[in-house]
Amino acid sequence: MAPKAKTKKARKGKTSTVMEAPSNNELSKDQLWEEGLLRLQEELDRVREEKRNFQLERDKYQSAWEISKEELEDTEARVRFKRRQTEEGRERHRAEISDYQQRLKNMLAEQSNSVSDLKKLNVSSSLLLRNQITEREVELCKEYERLQAACRERKFLKETSVRNLELKHQEELMKMSRHYERQLRDVADTFEVRRKNLLQRKQTQIQSKISSLDKAIKARLDSLITDNLKKLGELQLAWDKEEEEEDPPSFEQQNKPLPKRKPPLRRKLLLEEKTEPEVQEKQFELQEPQQKHRLKDLMTLEQECSDLRRRGTESVLDIQQRSSVEEMRLQRRVAEMSEAVERTEVKLLSVLALTNTNQETRNDAAKRLQEIFESKQAQMDSMKQTLEGDCKEYDELLQTRKDKLRAAGVHSFPFKSAKTILKAAKPLPDILQATGCSTFNAHKQVM
Repeated sequence: MAPKAKTKKARKGKTSTVMEAPSNNELSKDQLWEEGLLRLQEELDRVREEKRNFQLERDKYQSAWEISKEELEDTEARVRFKRRQTEEGRERHRAEISDYQQRLKNMLAEQSNSVSDLKKLNVSSSLLLRNQITEREVELCKEYERLQAACRERKFLKETSVRNLELKHQEELMKMSRHYERQLRDVADTFEVRRKNLLQRKQTQIQSKISSLDKAIKARLDSLITDNLKKLGELQLAWDKEEEEEDPPSFEQQNKPLPKRKPPLRRKLLLEEKTEPEVQEKQFELQEPQQKHRLKDLMTLEQECSDLRRRGTESVLDIQQRSSVEEMRLQRRVAEMSEAVERTEVKLLSVLALTNTNQETRNDAAKRLQEIFESKQAQMDSMKQTLEGDCKEYDELLQTRKDKLRAAGVHSFPFKSAKTILKAAKPLPDILQATGCSTFNAHKQVM
């Protein structure tokens, strides 16, 4: 109610200021009273309206205050209920905590009892396990000694078998070489005898044919000479007759000395010289088929000799190839045996180094494994060095070939470098992977 009194006083103050606004000189009293009444009436209406509005606002605020009061009471009731629930929850929590603490104490007691029991069992089981381990170590030592003995025996047997195989192989090679040498000598002797007989037979045939041809040529020459002489005599007689008919010979012409009869003899000699090339040509024509036949026989004989030599070289190469194949097979078997021996040795040394209780034997086994590992590493390093050298030589040769081909105008090279070949190649052999890797793993376990 106090704010409303304040508003009324404020409103009255305002009316006094409004009423004092017009001047007394200009208006009369009635007009002033009327105007004052009108203003008061308006002010009263306005105040009533404001009062009504204030009452509405008061009612609204009062209803809102009552609603908020009720809500406050409800919230206080809910808070009291929540507080009561929290107190009850705290009480229950304290009870549960005390219960859990009691349970924890019981569980700790049970755990301590179980731990003590487990310790007792562990001590007894550790003693039992230690006894079992010692028994197992003794058994393993015995097994290792037995395996070592078996390995030594197997190694000795393998060495003896390899030695026997090598001796047998050498004996067989010697026998085969002697046999084939004997066969080669026999074949060479037989073919030499056949060659000599053929040469002798051919020479006799050629000599007989040459002698028969010489006889035929001589007979032909004699017949040609006699025929030519007959013809010359006939021509001389005919010529003499013609001369006698033309100019009868005198007594002086008949008594001419012999030197004056030289021209007819010279003509005869010239005629014989003219016929001699024809005779030689005939002789050459007769000798040409004989020479062809002789050359053909010699060519067949040389062909037979070359066939014999080729067969001999083929047999020798076959013997060498068989011996090399046998040697490679024996080398492969020796490598496999040595690989198996190395594997068994590495396994035995690793077992000995890991399971033996004696420190000296473990150190000896570790040293032996270290030596094997170093030897394998050295082998691998040497193989790598040789491989690098071969790759370098191959690359240099390939580069020179490429330069030559480029100089010749060829720019497409179907050749691969050493790196690409090694990338596409297989990994290390099984023997290196088996022995080297197993040795390295065993050495790491020992260290």
